[in-house]
Formats: sequence, C-alpha cells, structure tokens
Amino acid sequence: MSSDEFEILSPGARPGCAECGLEDCNPDDIERIQLAEEPGFSWSPCDLCGSSLGGDRYPAHGVIGNEIFHLDICTDCLMKLA
Repeated sequence: MSSDEFEILSPGARPGCAECGLEDCNPDDIERIQLAEEPGFSWSPCDLCGSSLGGDRYPAHGVIGNEIFHLDICTDCLMKLA
C-alpha cells in the first residue's frame, strides 16, 4: 500500500492492536506502549514505500474508511510521517 491510499497515517504503536502486542492494553500504559514502539531489524519490505533494504522497522497505523491497518515502516517513512 502507498501512503496516498490512507486517509490518516500515524507512527507508533496503538493500544488495542494485536500486531503491536497491545490487544489488552489501555492508553495509560505508557511504558508498555513505548516498549512496543521500539524498532526491530527486518529484511521485510517497508509497508509504505516498499523498500526492500534491510533496516529497522517501526510500527505505524493507517486508516481507510472504518478499517485500521497495522504497518511496519522503515526509518525514512517514519521521519516523513513525524
């Protein structure tokens, strides 16, 4: 998916997201959310730009209609969103 397809894009982990490991987390659990936002090295392509270069991947979320999508994005895309 490209960034143009999303109505809203937000970097970071999201309470309630199973892929972030926060399905049972409330928004006040800052320590757990910060831990879920730590990057991890991956050879998988970035979910936004498609870069297949190995590097850190960060959690992000995009919204299309009423659906929320978990994304793993590269450092470049993280900096673009921030």
